[in-house]
Amino acid sequence: MFTILGDQEVEKIHCSSLEILERTGIIVEHSEALKALEKVGVRVDWNKKLARFPPYVIEEYVGKSPPHFVQSGRNRRFDFVVRNGSVFARSLSGCSHVLDMNTGECRVGTAQDAAEGARILDALDNIHYCGGWIYPGDEHPSYRDVSLFKILLENSEKHICLQAYEGKNLQFMIEMAKVVQGGEDELRRRPLLSAILAPTSPLRLGKFMIDQIYLAGRYGLPALVCSTPISGAASPVTLAGDLVIVHSENLAGIAISQILCPGMPVVYGPRTNTMDMRTGNVAWGSIEFGILSAACVQLGHYCGLPVDTYSLGTDSKALDEQAGVERSLNLVLPTLAGVNLLTGAGFIETIRTASFPQVIIDNEILGMVYKIKRGIKVEPETVALELIEKVGPGGSYLAEKHTRTHLLEEHLLPEVFDKNVRQTWEAKGAKDVIQVAREKGQKILKEHYPSPLDKDIQKELDSTMNRARKVLYEGHSEES
Repeated sequence: MFTILGDQEVEKIHCSSLEILERTGIIVEHSEALKALEKVGVRVDWNKKLARFPPYVIEEYVGKSPPHFVQSGRNRRFDFVVRNGSVFARSLSGCSHVLDMNTGECRVGTAQDAAEGARILDALDNIHYCGGWIYPGDEHPSYRDVSLFKILLENSEKHICLQAYEGKNLQFMIEMAKVVQGGEDELRRRPLLSAILAPTSPLRLGKFMIDQIYLAGRYGLPALVCSTPISGAASPVTLAGDLVIVHSENLAGIAISQILCPGMPVVYGPRTNTMDMRTGNVAWGSIEFGILSAACVQLGHYCGLPVDTYSLGTDSKALDEQAGVERSLNLVLPTLAGVNLLTGAGFIETIRTASFPQVIIDNEILGMVYKIKRGIKVEPETVALELIEKVGPGGSYLAEKHTRTHLLEEHLLPEVFDKNVRQTWEAKGAKDVIQVAREKGQKILKEHYPSPLDKDIQKELDSTMNRARKVLYEGHSEES
């Protein structure tokens, strides 16, 4: 297994995080949660809403997190189990803009973009579930997340992972998920939705995050705790110091989830971004991102937790060499370290802009990385001593049954990357990888449609969405 940190370094970061949580503490902006924390031995400063965790509390409750759990689609063939040794991938969550597949224009995403993006994700074999990839900019911000969830349900049969803006928004999503899965009991058995829970760095857990822990836990939904400090701004500029903040926030969030909702499935989800001090811009494609992600895999696994990292990051504004290099390195490092869930397919420009051709290229890159992860199978059939003796010196393996039998399982045959000689490539139009990916995307949108929802289910989703628009918009107006 590839490692960035030595065993003693992992232990030092972990112990430093425990010390921070005990001495410095973490703000928890939720009175009900603070009462529950106080009951299990956490020292609470009520004036500051500051929780100081004895190390035994963190270690006891983090240790209660389930080591494996299911993430389900609305179609059972897309169900998968998150466990030690598994690796599954999804698209990014959170793009506000889209690189138009036909014109190349960068523009605000729409509901149509979100729907078409979901259909493309549904068709790609190496992307196992959907993130909240493209937010519909033509919906009001107060319920845009709920609208996106409904769009994903309608246009993909895969599991969905996204971040609700607030607890009441998540409640509407859960209502929709119950309808699609056939009721609350079936949703518990086959959770269709994973919630993203984001601490506010440094060392603060907001009320909206705790509300969502309660809600997700009540319905048995998996949750992703993703500390996202900007190194040099919301965490120390040193990589080790950044890891201490990331690890502290994730441990606190996961421990609280088990205190409030015992047995709740939780993922350790670091988002270790940095700042370009020359410009003040946040960098999601830096090599430090990949190095820190690989280190976080070690830290999460040290605590017995499944780990999710952003793994296809780039700051490039185009589908170019910079994008290819940054996203590949940031994908390979945590994968070799043993990450369980890979996030980030389909975006460029520092999580701002979605690209349909890029997600198709990423699907191909992910296939290559899965191949690396599987390694080389060494057993009598693959070592092939009898075959080598049979063919002998100067012979050919081309017509052998062994070659036909093992070709597809031993060798990856790409669909987007071209392997032809120049003359053949030119005869086929001399297309670069972006052109090929664009054409594949257009073909998917022309031909691929997931199974439609039952008419009664669709009617109920529409009704729930109409209620969400009314309730959430009115709440937004009152707050304004």
